[in-house]
Amino acid sequence: MIRRANPPHGAQNLDRDPRPLESQRIAIWTDLLSPLKCYVLNKWDFQRRLTEETVSIINQNMMAYKDDEEIRREFSRSVKWLRYKQRILRETTVDFKGEKRRQAFSSLMNVISGSDSSVVRVRIRGGVSGVSGVSGALVMSSVGAPPFGAASAVSTPSGIQGPSIIPVGDPLSSPTPSEQSPLLRSANDGRGREGDDAPNATGRSRTSLYLGATTNLALAVVGSTVLPIGATFAITGVLPGIAMACVVCMANLYTSDLLLAVGKQVGSSMPKPELGAVAFAYGGARWRTLVDVAQTLLLFGGNCGNLALQGELWTRAVMPNSSEPSNPYVLVVATLGFVFPLCCLRSMRALETFASAGNLLLVGLAIAVFVEAARSGFPLQHDRRSWMNTENAAKMWPVAFAQFGFDFYITPQLLPLLYEAKLDAKPISRGAWTALTFALIVYCIVGSCEVLRIGQASTDNLFTDMHVSGVAGQILAVSLAVFVALGYAPVLFALRYSVLSWRSRGHEGDEKASLATHVATTFVLVVSSMGVAFWGNAATIFALTGATGAYLVCYLTPCVAAHRLLPRAGTPEASLSGVAAPPVIISVLICVVGGVMSSVAVVSTFV
Repeated sequence: MIRRANPPHGAQNLDRDPRPLESQRIAIWTDLLSPLKCYVLNKWDFQRRLTEETVSIINQNMMAYKDDEEIRREFSRSVKWLRYKQRILRETTVDFKGEKRRQAFSSLMNVISGSDSSVVRVRIRGGVSGVSGVSGALVMSSVGAPPFGAASAVSTPSGIQGPSIIPVGDPLSSPTPSEQSPLLRSANDGRGREGDDAPNATGRSRTSLYLGATTNLALAVVGSTVLPIGATFAITGVLPGIAMACVVCMANLYTSDLLLAVGKQVGSSMPKPELGAVAFAYGGARWRTLVDVAQTLLLFGGNCGNLALQGELWTRAVMPNSSEPSNPYVLVVATLGFVFPLCCLRSMRALETFASAGNLLLVGLAIAVFVEAARSGFPLQHDRRSWMNTENAAKMWPVAFAQFGFDFYITPQLLPLLYEAKLDAKPISRGAWTALTFALIVYCIVGSCEVLRIGQASTDNLFTDMHVSGVAGQILAVSLAVFVALGYAPVLFALRYSVLSWRSRGHEGDEKASLATHVATTFVLVVSSMGVAFWGNAATIFALTGATGAYLVCYLTPCVAAHRLLPRAGTPEASLSGVAAPPVIISVLICVVGGVMSSVAVVSTFV
């Protein structure tokens, strides 16, 4: 499109461009018809982008190609096509405060929809308070123009009213790196290279990113939830448990791909791709607050349950003859001496070595459980209740479904990994599929073996069910405690990422927290979850967080965001962007079934 360039501007650009005319036309269409995401982050950014020079930029570029009628005609057609696409915006959300918001709204509607503004649904948020100009964000989420490139008209503090074009790029090339958002610029740094072994903007190949994402996500998913999985399978029996686990796993695979697609769209124009920004893009500030609270409760509840299990395991490892199931002093020493330093790492990438060790411990645990059950001859294999437990199924099966929802949740970890991968979603998606498949296999092996070995006697702690004593029991307890501690770290990383993202809202650019802020935030999150863990009863925490936060964060938000922010399948926008909204029936089915089962689980837990 149109790029802000230092004079002289015009024929020199044509001379420097070695591409043939057809390639130049393709570049024009690619720039103009990519998905529209225009975020004006604050009033300073607003004033900088909408100034008088934007009006003259158009004339400068058109004059530069006055001798080439073909290019001029193609450029004019592209601009008209862009204006048409902006008329069918599915939603425009404008956050304004100040007396000029009415003028801004009127001018914006005149440009976006021409004479027919009824095709655009608009919500103006914020009351009239003072004359501070613009506060908040101008969000236009649908199809049309590239990031920071859209026909727009507002009443700016400098006095401009009526149409203006926000310059984002030359008609013959993509936007310059300095004009792209930091993450979009990084995502495009490796454009044109082929194969998964070619390094992207992070300096790592896609294969390396895939392996790193797989190890981190596998540990984050299975983490501490593998220890109570036997009790979950005992509620339903082996066959319904496996079927339920497969359904929940496939639902999470589906929604994880949706969230990565939406996160890449939103993240290309925001400082960080985070779940709150996704919720704000489709529902405004209220939805963002709701999703932020749900995600915090989900992650915090998981961390509390994790530390509750750690307390039991460290106590058995250090004080095998103690009458207390969990000694608080042992938990404090283990948390501050091992868990807290591990959580102070700056990125999930730094956790990959520890995650690999944790996954090896997990494989060893699954093998040990299978060998123990096989050695005992699967004593309950002929018990009908072991295969399908229909006792009180109407009340207890939804509880098991909610616990499976917690066991497989992966959504909060995806966007931090996408951010570290510089918006390269493909290796993260493949890593999520591998990690969830791995978790499904481990859950089915451990849960089935436990039910066929001890049946309804399965407890919330796998270590207690294995009845290993002496030195071997202490070694097993230490191994499980280390594994659970390693599984705590990726979940806390996602929680800290979400909390630190709150402070960067309203600021342009990617503001990284200082080391002191990073460590202080980590300390507060670890100590607060440890305080709740003193109460014990990890299974109750798992059930409640799985029934509420997991549904909102892992199922409802990705499905709604995908249908509100992604173009519909079969449209030119979908073919150009490479992503499309999924079939409505699948998303509705996931949301309805998940909502009903989660609601029943909450009621059953308290009744």
